[in-house]
Amino acid sequence: MDAERGEQWTKYLLPLPHEITVEREITCHPGAVVLRARQGAGAVEQRALAELRQLLNEQGASAATDTSFEIILGVVDANGQLEGERVDIERLQELPNKEQAYLIQPRGDNGLLLAALGERGVYYAARTLYQLLESNIAPDKITIPLARVVDWPDIDERGLWNFPNEAEWIPWLASVKLNYGKMANT
Repeated sequence: MDAERGEQWTKYLLPLPHEITVEREITCHPGAVVLRARQGAGAVEQRALAELRQLLNEQGASAATDTSFEIILGVVDANGQLEGERVDIERLQELPNKEQAYLIQPRGDNGLLLAALGERGVYYAARTLYQLLESNIAPDKITIPLARVVDWPDIDERGLWNFPNEAEWIPWLASVKLNYGKMANT
């Protein structure tokens, strides 16, 4: 993939991950994408999975019978694996705020792994993928970057202070990987 197209992918991301490379991309029907969490996934991992599924379902993912692309998300096990796939756990363990760090890595040409040491990292990986997909999906096709992403927050708490309405702001805060909010006293 040319450098310009690789850079175009980053314009969909907020905040921009520390490390991202996109060497190629694939295009398929949204229904060809299978999403699954690791066995024994926790509530936060399940939420991340549900949000990605909702994006695909809104675009008619159930219309296709072919399932040729699989995205697996979850916390890595003690052996540094996610559902039998090797993950660079050593890289994640050396990062600042490692409990929120994550990586996205291709599984050949037909899948992606979204992995982290903890559930918050898995959620942030899913939000990054969501941002990449939402502007590249239509009812009949989705373009998926076979991206390699390593990201972590520079500080433990990121957020806004004095925002007006909790019900409206909290989902938005989560969608851009902010994890703290201070309500105004009214």
